[in-house]
This record gives sequence, structure tokens and C-alpha cells, in this order.
Amino acid sequence: MYKFVQLGNKFYPQWDVTCGDCGSKMVLVTGDSIDRTLMYRCSRPECRCIHAAFPNGKPVGTPADQNTRSLRCVLHRILDPLWKDRHISRNRLYKRLAKRLGMSEEDCHVGKFNAKQCTKAIQVARRLSEDLQSQ
Repeated sequence: MYKFVQLGNKFYPQWDVTCGDCGSKMVLVTGDSIDRTLMYRCSRPECRCIHAAFPNGKPVGTPADQNTRSLRCVLHRILDPLWKDRHISRNRLYKRLAKRLGMSEEDCHVGKFNAKQCTKAIQVARRLSEDLQSQ
């Protein structure tokens, strides 16, 4: 499942993560000297694909290609203001999204969506946004 790698003076679990763009292995790294956030970077330097990681080294969601990453960003730009501006709680928002997408609440996580799911979720999220903002 994972091995431990040393980054600075700490050890973190290195999970098996495959690049969503080229299929190569991804390696756990830290961000720049200001932002020490953990992330996975493709082992092929020319690929430059990165993927978010939790503070314990576990990957956030599933790696994706550039198109899917872009769609995930679009979806977050629609959803995040709805709960951040207190139109609805984050939990209730994702419950509604899951119901309208016909999926379980556990699977309704933007970081797990593929491109097709993102496209459908963007359409649903736009309608949810209109509904919530008209109330």
C-alpha cells in the first residue's frame, strides 16, 4: 500500500499514486520553502503533473488528467461560494448534489470525479446555485 519516505526531518507514508496525465509513478514532495504543503509530483520531470496530499501523505481524491483537473476547478468555483457565503451548509450542499447525481454521499467528492462526472455535476451545481440564490 505504501512505504515511508523522509522529507526534511520527518517521515511520511508514500502511497502508490499513478499520474493522471502520463501514467508514470508519482512521488511525495513538499511545496516550496514558503508553502510546505505535501503533494505528489510525477516522476517524469517533463510531465509536471501534481496531485494534492493530506498532511499525513495520503492522496486527496484520485489523480486526474489536465482536462479533469480543470473541470474539478470549475465545479469548485460554483460550489464553494454557496457554502462559504452561508447559502447552505457544506454537508447539506453535497447531500443535495449526491442525490441529484444519483450517487452515494460518500462518493460525492469533487476530488474523486472523472471528467464525465464533473461535466454532469457542473450542470447540476449551476441549477443548485440558481435555486439557492433565488431563495
